[in-house]
Amino acid sequence: REVHWMKDPKRIKCYGAAGDPFDDLKHCKEIKLWDKLPKKDYGLSLLSYDEKNTKCVSRCDTKAIEVIIPEGIESIAPDAFKGCKSMVSIVLPSTLRHIGYGAFYNCCSLKSIKIPEGVNCIDKQTFEFCESLESITIPDSVKVIGEKAFCECSSLAHVDIPNNVKEIGKSAFGDCSSLKLIELPNGLEKIEDATFENCEELEEVVIPDSVKYIGDDVFHFCTNLIYIEIPNSVREIGESAFCGCDVLKYADLSRNMTCIKSRTFLGCQQLEYVYIPDSVTSIESEAFCYCTKLESVLLPKSIKNLGEDCFKECKSLKTITLLVNNPENIQIAEGSPIIDGIDCNLVVPIGAEEAYRNDKRFACFKKTERTYDTYQDARKFTIMRDFIKERQHQRYRMSVQKLS
Repeated sequence: REVHWMKDPKRIKCYGAAGDPFDDLKHCKEIKLWDKLPKKDYGLSLLSYDEKNTKCVSRCDTKAIEVIIPEGIESIAPDAFKGCKSMVSIVLPSTLRHIGYGAFYNCCSLKSIKIPEGVNCIDKQTFEFCESLESITIPDSVKVIGEKAFCECSSLAHVDIPNNVKEIGKSAFGDCSSLKLIELPNGLEKIEDATFENCEELEEVVIPDSVKYIGDDVFHFCTNLIYIEIPNSVREIGESAFCGCDVLKYADLSRNMTCIKSRTFLGCQQLEYVYIPDSVTSIESEAFCYCTKLESVLLPKSIKNLGEDCFKECKSLKTITLLVNNPENIQIAEGSPIIDGIDCNLVVPIGAEEAYRNDKRFACFKKTERTYDTYQDARKFTIMRDFIKERQHQRYRMSVQKLS
């Protein structure tokens, strides 16, 4: 009925989800692995030592509602609380230093948690499918947020990420359908693939100027995102990064990126303005496909390649301003017109009108006109006053939310 290891408890090692060596002890009521464990019922079914001889929580009673992990515990094993669907709250000790991957996976009733100072990593899938989680406190000691760490936390509306966080894994906040505002930490260099995919309520994102890379599908189907500003530190944005952002109106791209990749803005039906800097040399296939409210586009003189269907089904597009002096310097996907089935004018540099009219690849345009002879003048001609006002309004809203 009782099992005690009083003399040398450190011989007992932590075990994970592969099996419970005490499953067959049907009449055993108490397992005690060191003699100073308090007598209070903490809702824990197994406390042990891990491979580093630190005190560890290895398994929890899946029917536990409130759990208190006692002081002295330094580690939570992988999957330790996995599937504890009744657990509403948990108190972590100040001595905790490590939380294993998937530790709170599918704790679907857990509402809040405070991670103590000293923990430096939120491992992969730690809180995945914690659909009731509304509040989490992440300490300054955390440097890494792992892959899918908060994926499917559908009740999480806001999270403060400390500036010490240098790495956020793939799909870390994917399908957090209540998340409205995110401010990424200074020092973060990469936003990995699908980090905020399907965050349907996400309205505002602050990207610091330390970020150099934004991966594939990062904001895919963020259907409430209105405006995005990419800092000049960013040199690459992956495919489908803003695909399906239905209400995205304005996008201000980095002055140091060279390519707008495939499907970057595919299906952004409310997109009215995008600033394409003169560092961009290539616009890949379907980059702006189905941007049905886009009325004008300014392509800088640096453009060398236009991919297949890059402006397909942009039904409101009235003007494309192309600042390349010689059309022969532009590669266009064979058999794919720049525009398809719409009445759109092409505006080109002074003196280049005839060359564009004689190039069959540009025969799809309604007419060809000349434009200003400098990039800055053309850009000023394109930017509308409404865009500037809306941008200021967005910044004001963000400031109010930070203070509230």
